[in-house]
Amino acid sequence: MTIIESSQNKTYRYFKSLLTAKGLKKEKHCLVMGKTLTKELINSKKAYKKIHFDENESPDYLLSKDLFNDLSPLKHQSPILVYNFIEPKSYTYSKNTFDVFLPVGDPKNLGALIRTATAFNVDKVVLLTESAHPFLHESIRASSGAVFNAPLFSSGSLKDLKSEDLYTLDKGGKSLFDWKPSLTDGIKILLGEEGGGLTSSQLKNSISIPISKDVESLNVNSALTSTLTWLRGLEHNQLAQI
Repeated sequence: MTIIESSQNKTYRYFKSLLTAKGLKKEKHCLVMGKTLTKELINSKKAYKKIHFDENESPDYLLSKDLFNDLSPLKHQSPILVYNFIEPKSYTYSKNTFDVFLPVGDPKNLGALIRTATAFNVDKVVLLTESAHPFLHESIRASSGAVFNAPLFSSGSLKDLKSEDLYTLDKGGKSLFDWKPSLTDGIKILLGEEGGGLTSSQLKNSISIPISKDVESLNVNSALTSTLTWLRGLEHNQLAQI
């Protein structure tokens, strides 16, 4: 057990760096926080290091209560785990896969979208350079840990994304309920946040979700959930007809 008593300690500064995208990219480790998530990781028998302020928790790193609280934005009393995450693979185009592209800068939105895409068995969740880091603690928490099992891939910038076979969600597009693509040919969906700057060519094949005129728009995760629910329903019907 290593005892850390100063915020200037080299190891403690390393822990703090894991709260930033820069630190995550450099170290390839992340911090897992929250009672449920840490319990799941501990029970999974995967390798991790434990940080806590209570010696009875048998931590690998024993911090003062103040240092522990400063490290934990969630202010939870459960241990913080240092975990070695797997970097997203480089994306390669495959015609017959079901892929979702995410240029999403808000880590909470990103985590929720990754969880939704994983729940609907999307083949590839593609993170563009505009995306937040998927292993920021906000993303991990919003995904309920799904980021650790999601089929994550990385690709280039949104502006360089070609529009071939690409569908976007936009209120000016064709109604979702009139959209009946063949799922056996694969499908590519581009999501974004408001003000994301999609080009006219990327909006060429856009789909809109019919909603009440009393509501201006859906949040991005609700939009993805609605779209994937519709597509999985179509897939079920198409398979039933074979």
